[in-house]
Amino acid sequence: MDSLRFTSALSVALAVVFLVIAVGIAVVKIFSGGIAMPRLFPVTTDVASFFRLFTVVPVFVTAYICHYNVHSIDNELEDSSQMRGVVQTALVLCSSVYVMISFFGFLLFGEGTLDDVLANFDTNLGIPFGSVLNDAVRISYAAHLMLVFPVVFFPLRLNIDGLLFSNQASGSGYFRFASLT
Repeated sequence: MDSLRFTSALSVALAVVFLVIAVGIAVVKIFSGGIAMPRLFPVTTDVASFFRLFTVVPVFVTAYICHYNVHSIDNELEDSSQMRGVVQTALVLCSSVYVMISFFGFLLFGEGTLDDVLANFDTNLGIPFGSVLNDAVRISYAAHLMLVFPVVFFPLRLNIDGLLFSNQASGSGYFRFASLT
């Protein structure tokens, strides 16, 4: 897990890049008068529109998917009393980034905000270099997801290793690594 700290930090930095771009676009559009007052509450006219409110659940699940890594991280810490601070810091950081992206994404796209705000970044933003910023958001988020992948699947790799190679000493040979992958 310690070897993944750099990819994890870079992944968080790329999520912050997404946030900074969204905030920057929102600020530019606010000063240029390009943002209308968004609707504050959803319109639910029937049962189907009510259930569409729950399309946000996969976003939250993805945001907090690494919770089962707590034990692996705790094993790597020299002082287990630091774990509470690590968890609190991670939750505050992730929550802040996701809430701010949601807020500024909704501010930017208003009534046209899609279930996944990332999907809105393929439209004309109405600002200079809008297509470049759209590409930057999409590339940074794609790289973010690729860098999170090893952290998310680390515990799975450990469990499969214990299941398939339980009689062998822990180590990493090429066959073992390839078969687990």
